[in-house]
Amino acid sequence: WHLQQLRKLAMTLHQSQSRVMCIDSDNCFVRPVDFSALAHAEKTPLFWAPNDIDETRPAHLSWLQTAHAVLGLSPPTLPGPDYIGQMITWERESVATILARIEATTGAKWWASLCRRRQFSEYLLYGVATAHDPALAARHALTKKSLCRTHWDSTPLTPEDLAAFIAGMTQDQVAIAIQSHSGTPIELIRAAAST
Repeated sequence: WHLQQLRKLAMTLHQSQSRVMCIDSDNCFVRPVDFSALAHAEKTPLFWAPNDIDETRPAHLSWLQTAHAVLGLSPPTLPGPDYIGQMITWERESVATILARIEATTGAKWWASLCRRRQFSEYLLYGVATAHDPALAARHALTKKSLCRTHWDSTPLTPEDLAAFIAGMTQDQVAIAIQSHSGTPIELIRAAAST
């Protein structure tokens, strides 16, 4: 899990394009998608769920605190914003700025600083850094819209549940993500996605 997050950051630095979309492996596209509008938008969209992190979400709170610490920011006030999603767009130049800031703050390589903390989220790191840097914030457009409808719950979905879940997608959503820990059979997800 940590390596996956570190690889997203490192790989973004080495892309030729100015924007990268991180798509989690649990995603399943159920509608056609054209990323050209996203690639050519004036500002990079930044998924944002305001006031979504508080003491009732201890893992998220820990990740939020780590982001503030490695970026040299004061501890977060609560409730805090969440920036975690299934299809998240990053700007390569912003990632480079963020990782340089971690190194300047911690006096160590960015990846070593994150590994020493252990409790971190790459998406919260990006969001917090962008929110607290006027230059980065000016290049992004906050959005509460997610391109992916997600089932985070550990309850397995029945065929009827899955059909209702897909029917509940908004016009903007092109993918679904049924978390693997839900126990929903992959065959069921594949069948629902192909109809």
